[in-house]
Amino acid sequence: TNPVAPGADPSVVRRGTTYYLAQSRDGGITIQAAERLDALPRAPRVRIWAAPDTGWNRANVWAPELLAFGDRWYVYYAASRTPGSPF
Repeated sequence: TNPVAPGADPSVVRRGTTYYLAQSRDGGITIQAAERLDALPRAPRVRIWAAPDTGWNRANVWAPELLAFGDRWYVYYAASRTPGSPF
């Protein structure tokens, strides 16, 4: 059982006094933010990216990671061209 929140491949980052949770959900990537780690599952979920209808990254979106450098945030993730394929 995931102690932070239900779902696959969570990524948690703390910046200042806020925790940020990134997860892949329903063909996209969502972020939640909370002051306490145990409050993340109840925090509002914001969809920051949705897989396109075509292209190399249209299926199997998983394992998003959050990175902060200076005042910029970056998200990287894994995806594939076709459902069920790792390539």
